[in-house]
This record gives sequence, C-alpha cells and structure tokens, in this order.
Amino acid sequence: MQTAAKWLIWTGCVLSVLGACAHLYGYTFTDQNFGGSNVRPDVIAAYRALFLMFAVPPFCLAPIFLLAMRMRGGKKIMLLGMLVPLASVVLLFHFLGIFVGTIIMTIATTPLAIGILLWRDEAV
Repeated sequence: MQTAAKWLIWTGCVLSVLGACAHLYGYTFTDQNFGGSNVRPDVIAAYRALFLMFAVPPFCLAPIFLLAMRMRGGKKIMLLGMLVPLASVVLLFHFLGIFVGTIIMTIATTPLAIGILLWRDEAV
C-alpha cells in the first residue's frame, strides 16, 4: 500500500508541474492578444497575477510533497499543502465551471490527494 501511495504522490506532483508548465505556455499566447487591445493596464496586471497564481504553487508544492515523504511526520505537511490544489480545483469549478484548466487541475490533484490519504507516516 505504501508503494502505491508513493507512486500516486509522485504522479500527482509530476502532473501538477506539467499542468503548470502548460498553463505558463498558454499564457504566452493570451498575453500577445492583449498587446493590440484596448484593455486597461490594471486589468492586464490582474490577468497576469491570476495566471501566476495558478502556475507557481505546483512548482513550490511538488518539492515540498516529495521531501515530506522522506521524513517522519511528513503526512501532516502534505495534508496542509494539499489544501492549496484542492481549494484551486473547487474555486475554479465554482467560478469558471468545467474547462481545460479545471480538468487539468482535477486530474493532477486526484492522485495526489489519494496518495497522501493512503500514506503511512513513517520515514522512508
């Protein structure tokens, strides 16, 4: 069971980082569309902040999850860290509905959440 939990956590981390990379890659195309539009600069800044808000946490949380797997008491750290992607999925679904970002976040968050819940708290 511990091996399955480990692979689920690894899979969730990899999928969330790949999703963040896809998110940043998609931003390069949408940012170009703002160049020729009459959108106010503060709206563009808010749009950039939203993009970074959903792209940066996976890059920060994935190493934390992988390091927490190797330490005693790491499950508590992983459970606290898991609140960020879970909240992102819930908020994305509530405010934007089902779209590519919600689907990618759900696919990445599901194995991560299951793996963390299955994790036995012991040093590896």
